[in-house]
Amino acid sequence: MHIPLILLKHVAKACLNVFTGGIAGELVFGVANDVMRNWEKESDELARRAELAALAQATAEEVNEAVAEAVRVVAADRSEQERRDLSSYLMQVPASIRRTLRRPTDPTGRTVPQALAIKSAQDLVLLLPSRLPRFNPGDSPLVGVDRELVELLGIGGFGEVWKAINPNRPSMPPVALKFCLDPAAKDRLLRHEARLLDRIMQIGVHSGIVALRDTYLKADPPCLEYEYVGGGELTGVIRENKTRGGISPREAARAIACLAKTVGIFHRVIPPIVHRDLKPANILLSSDAPGEMGLKIADFGIGGLAVGQDLERAQTHLPRGELLCSIAHGSYTPFYASPEQIREHHLIPATTSTPWE
Repeated sequence: MHIPLILLKHVAKACLNVFTGGIAGELVFGVANDVMRNWEKESDELARRAELAALAQATAEEVNEAVAEAVRVVAADRSEQERRDLSSYLMQVPASIRRTLRRPTDPTGRTVPQALAIKSAQDLVLLLPSRLPRFNPGDSPLVGVDRELVELLGIGGFGEVWKAINPNRPSMPPVALKFCLDPAAKDRLLRHEARLLDRIMQIGVHSGIVALRDTYLKADPPCLEYEYVGGGELTGVIRENKTRGGISPREAARAIACLAKTVGIFHRVIPPIVHRDLKPANILLSSDAPGEMGLKIADFGIGGLAVGQDLERAQTHLPRGELLCSIAHGSYTPFYASPEQIREHHLIPATTSTPWE
């Protein structure tokens, strides 16, 4: 399949114009502004939608070729490091588009919904990677472990989450690898959270949580291996239903009851396990339940690590582009944190997350 290069070239040019001194995620809204200004001149809305669909549906080989061509055309006179960083950023664009487009009617995120309009930088910024990732597709960061990264699933205060496969056993189901990149979170993970993670694993498999398969706490960076849940996030349900007048009260009540039942299991153990970061981005949809919302809660055991980073960053100036992405993807923790969390009080089960319990 031929991938139109108009968007990738405009993103590449904007990155080089806006990111002086390296690719920096805090300037992503400036990139979106620059891209929209030029993209609108060359393509009408129908053509822009077609290009988004082509990028969302592209294979890894097609993306590699398209990115290499875009970098060759736009950055031929730049340093090797700049070209490498630019390639790394552009490689994430299709995955970022798919993440935003995932919804119940298309859990793969490979089609563009009719209601989606890309008319402003605020619309476009939701489709762009929020910052340059640490890893790239094809990397195998876990030494001695047969896991190859294939797609970036998310970036947050904790680190990066990647879909990974065993390259030597293609029949094995993929997994999700969550890498802890923040130094402070890394220290707390090793010192304080390892025992909690062990308790989570002892409770065993539960249909309502994303299963923790293994821990690589001595790896650099430390990593947690979870089952891969391919149906997208609750954010996609909310976004898709917004165009239809919102989720019905009956559906909303059913979803909340399902979530409450799951967290209740962990609240009843002694001592209770409190999630601490329950939000739409941490509620995944099981793709093996067609026609139903099979909800699975992610990040049990490490919610406190991520929420601490997010609340601390929110108290400082959060760049506009990153703020918009975080809000739109249902991952802006301050919107969902309880008052007790904001005030840094000790948490009990009743204060897991204000909107959900």
